[in-house]
Amino acid sequence: MRRGHDVKYLGPVNSPSLNYSNQIIPMGNSIPIPVAGSVARISLNFWETRKIKNILEKEKFDIIHLHEPLMPSLPLKILSHSNSINIGTFHAYSDKDYVYKFTKWYLTKFMKRLDGKITVSVSAKEYVQKHFSGEYTVIPNGVDLDFLSQKTEPLNQYMDNKFNILFLGRLEKRKGLQYLLKAYIELKKKYDIRLIIIGPGNLDKQSMKLIKSINSADIVCTGAITDQYEKRMYYQTADLFCAPNTGNESFGIVLAEAMACGIPVVASNINGFKNVIEHGKNGFLFEPNSVSSIYNYIELLITNNDLRKTIAENGQLKVKEFNWNKLVDKILDCYEKAKNGL
Repeated sequence: MRRGHDVKYLGPVNSPSLNYSNQIIPMGNSIPIPVAGSVARISLNFWETRKIKNILEKEKFDIIHLHEPLMPSLPLKILSHSNSINIGTFHAYSDKDYVYKFTKWYLTKFMKRLDGKITVSVSAKEYVQKHFSGEYTVIPNGVDLDFLSQKTEPLNQYMDNKFNILFLGRLEKRKGLQYLLKAYIELKKKYDIRLIIIGPGNLDKQSMKLIKSINSADIVCTGAITDQYEKRMYYQTADLFCAPNTGNESFGIVLAEAMACGIPVVASNINGFKNVIEHGKNGFLFEPNSVSSIYNYIELLITNNDLRKTIAENGQLKVKEFNWNKLVDKILDCYEKAKNGL
């Protein structure tokens, strides 16, 4: 939009009574569906074919950019009826490939209607390309670097000389919080540390049991935080960011956000995170599901101020690759090539 283009958004909206601008076209609501150890909110509006046809006819879009274009049902319906240039961005990665394996026979016809294909990482590219060959452009997820790197006052209640470890993510099992909690409990015996947990959802039973076992005021659960200014304050209050995810990640957007805020990062050595972290340079990658490995790398950074500073500085250099101001040029280039049949 800042480059002078007209943009409209089509998608499920769970609060249709709200006042939306003309840029947003609500398409029903979304339904939570378990996918790859997580919960995806999917639009299953099978009955809105006529509405979709009318919108496409009225708007006559030059470009339609579909995110997860093979997901039911809205993207598939739009692909079926679109006469525009169609671009698809594939976000997903899974350690198992049964989803595409058993649906390829049906989805191939939709794949052929894409004029350009983007993946958010090499891992996501390998995952989809295994079943649907062709040319894919890797354009990572972006962060608002100008906003996140802007220094803000830390949260006073956590400025008491305790070492603050931050976890931010949905409270679901594959995010691996229980492994971080186990490492934290052991580290707490030696160091004056605090664990701040941010994210929507409900703690799994194992995590709840671990928190109750230590009964410490130094484990803080904030719930979901949607205000971007508040989230930036939490990032910049932390001394260390830890992402103990167990797998099925195509990219580490929270890692990029943490690096943009200038804090060192430790994370699981899984495919999606290796697209963001170069081990020992701009972060550390520990063995997934390994409490001892998490413990060792957090302890390394607790006890080494100079190393923390170096890792944080290298992270700020690395995250420039994920600056939206640069990535938008690559996306617009994909549009131009597709329009020109390249």
